[in-house]
Amino acid sequence: MPTGRPAPSPAQPPLSAGEGLARALTDVAASGASPAVTQQIERLLDEGRDRVALALACARFRDQLGERFPELAELLATALAEAGIQEVRPDGLPFDGELHEAVDTTPTDDPDAHDTVAETVRAGYLDGDQVLRVPQVVVYRREPPS
Repeated sequence: MPTGRPAPSPAQPPLSAGEGLARALTDVAASGASPAVTQQIERLLDEGRDRVALALACARFRDQLGERFPELAELLATALAEAGIQEVRPDGLPFDGELHEAVDTTPTDDPDAHDTVAETVRAGYLDGDQVLRVPQVVVYRREPPS
């Protein structure tokens, strides 16, 4: 599938998914945006480069840095996507307790909206068929008439 990017030169083989995630985390650590995040990333990279741990770290730091440092959050989002990690935001879909974690409800008068995901509070992530993190969501609940 064409990506619009030039193919890597033979002298520089493409990054493995784990290496791409590690490189993005290294870039975030080097940014100096947060000393605490830098320490956590350095500790993680010193412990090893397990793909799932790297992907979850990218997701967690994306959440933490998103508002203050959107460019770093985008760097992590790109690394996750390039590694084949899919973000899950089930807004508007039927709530499924096995696939979503309800963290709140919001009332609705619409009977068709009952038990539908109103909003994703924290995105989930899939690696192929493997759930890395379930999305945290707000669910519409129809209040019975009083």
